[in-house]
Amino acid sequence: METSEAMAVEGAVAIVSAKDIPQNGKNDFMLGLGGDPEIVFATDVSEYAGQAVGLALADTQEHALQMAKAVTLTYQTQGKQILTIQDAIDAKSFYDKEPDIVVGDADGSIKGSDHVVTGDIYCDTQYHFTMETQTAFVIPEDDGYTVYSSNQWAQLGQFAVAGILGIPENKVTVVIKRVGGAYGSKISRASQVAAACALGSYVTQRPVRLHMDLESNMKMVGKRYPYYAKYTVGCTKAGVLNGIKIDVYTDAGCSSNDSYLPYALRNLDNTYNCSNWSITQTTCRTHTPSNTYTRAPGYLPGVFIIESLMDDVATKIGMDVEEFKHANFYKKGDISLLSFPPKGQALTYCNIDDLWQQMMKTADVQAGKGKISDFNKANRWRKRGLSVVPLRYGLEWNGTNSTVLVSVYSGDGSVSVVHGGVEIGQGINTKVAQVTASTLGIPLSSVTVVPTNTFTSPNNTTTGGSVTSEINCKGALLACQSLKQRLDKVKEGLISDGVSDPTWLQIVQKAFSSGIDLSEKRYINPEIDVGQVEGAFVMGLGYFLTERVVYDKDTGALLTHNTWEYKPPTTKDIPIDFRVELLKNAPNPLGILGSKAVGEPPLLMSSGVLFALKRAVESARHDAGNSDPFILNAPATVEATQQACLVDPLKFEF
Repeated sequence: METSEAMAVEGAVAIVSAKDIPQNGKNDFMLGLGGDPEIVFATDVSEYAGQAVGLALADTQEHALQMAKAVTLTYQTQGKQILTIQDAIDAKSFYDKEPDIVVGDADGSIKGSDHVVTGDIYCDTQYHFTMETQTAFVIPEDDGYTVYSSNQWAQLGQFAVAGILGIPENKVTVVIKRVGGAYGSKISRASQVAAACALGSYVTQRPVRLHMDLESNMKMVGKRYPYYAKYTVGCTKAGVLNGIKIDVYTDAGCSSNDSYLPYALRNLDNTYNCSNWSITQTTCRTHTPSNTYTRAPGYLPGVFIIESLMDDVATKIGMDVEEFKHANFYKKGDISLLSFPPKGQALTYCNIDDLWQQMMKTADVQAGKGKISDFNKANRWRKRGLSVVPLRYGLEWNGTNSTVLVSVYSGDGSVSVVHGGVEIGQGINTKVAQVTASTLGIPLSSVTVVPTNTFTSPNNTTTGGSVTSEINCKGALLACQSLKQRLDKVKEGLISDGVSDPTWLQIVQKAFSSGIDLSEKRYINPEIDVGQVEGAFVMGLGYFLTERVVYDKDTGALLTHNTWEYKPPTTKDIPIDFRVELLKNAPNPLGILGSKAVGEPPLLMSSGVLFALKRAVESARHDAGNSDPFILNAPATVEATQQACLVDPLKFEF
């Protein structure tokens, strides 16, 4: 690494790299998790093109970017680049083998089936296209550091900063006011940026702010795990599943720390009952950034794999796709495949059949299919399609921890709340404030939510998994209930003293003067979250239709590193007729305040758009003289869809 030109840039301060890490520090931003080490700055070996080797510090961001571009790096490529799952299979580049999953006798049941279908399916990666890229701001204070981090997991950020500087965790306070979009990209990856920023602050003993530009962010930060699956399925003449064999491969990148393969397998059955399964699972090692959590990690590809399988089998045995799905639905009391590996779970609240029937009726699906068929027959170059996708989403709170502190101020009776979750656009602060105000019986305007930090909310788990809002709402509820019990006794005393209708402020001030604690803290482990149905679905439109990641085959460099080449959904990709209907009068009996998770499930259901597109392509292929079954991988980009239509320019007719 040659830095002389960079240091000549106006405003240059320093180039920080691994050599600047203190003697007791560690070049690892995943400390404390027990997984593979992941380096903050590469030294002798770069594990992928785009890996960080240093941090340019200057008086302005513009000057720092100029410095970074002026640094000269010399590489020697050793061997062929392994960039895809197929590359890894060919090179046998795998992480430790996961155990096979066997339920019943898949081989025997498939062998005795009336129909045997084989196929494969691939779904690619996806970049977290957040409004705010990775960012951090570190201030050296006294003998410690205050870290303002755009981070979904404050504790991991604390681990990383303390680790790289070789200091105790109590010397590091991480503060998170809000995050400008995350989708999982700031669960573990944000800690690398916080650690690098902290090292810069240590070297210069000055506050350092780091805000990554879009292209660097896309090159350096991992993305959604791609998946590839090969399957063999046996079923009866009536379309009832007998047995399923699936070999599942996923691409972890240069480390497997954030693998969610077990969660993909957990949803591999979705809503379908089959008594015989055989599943192999393989995690591939490639020369790409370590892939990471992305909204509905594992769940999304798992559902897409089984939905593609069901679609393919139905087509090949000549059965209506929706009828084939319905014939294999779980019923109440059935045991799922892998709700909590290695065991299934009794589906006590399974009402998928009722919901399906209601959906088919209210959406008038059969009439819609008829209209689409008529349209496609009348149009050679314009086609339409319709698809219905069911969903069973497994939700868990095991191992999830959060701390909530509610404080009442004696001067004016106002209330502040600090919780262990992070506001990432899901509205957690509003929800916690509403629960606090409602429980204490005060106006919402009297409640303020204070930024999350590792001093008042230590040892919290990450914000994600569709559970964080309700965990912290439950914590606020418990804390406020405890406070209210103490204050109710004060109120009763005031009434006894002749105050007919004590105000909130009178109660609070009396409690304070009586030495009653006006703060309450709860540390809890409960259940469920709420998100945005439309936003999740639109994110799925990008994953299944437009967002394609491409690497240079020779150098491994990311080619789709900006919006000129990478295409997330924009305003004109939003459906004009976009209807969302939630089931009425059906609270979740196990949810906090009856709530359900809708932050991630709608994303899984967005695969229906790809299958509707597939129906339209089928009509185009039929008109082109080819009615053979085919697979439509994700993303079904404009190019991939056009090629799948088998268009022959020699047959253009109007």
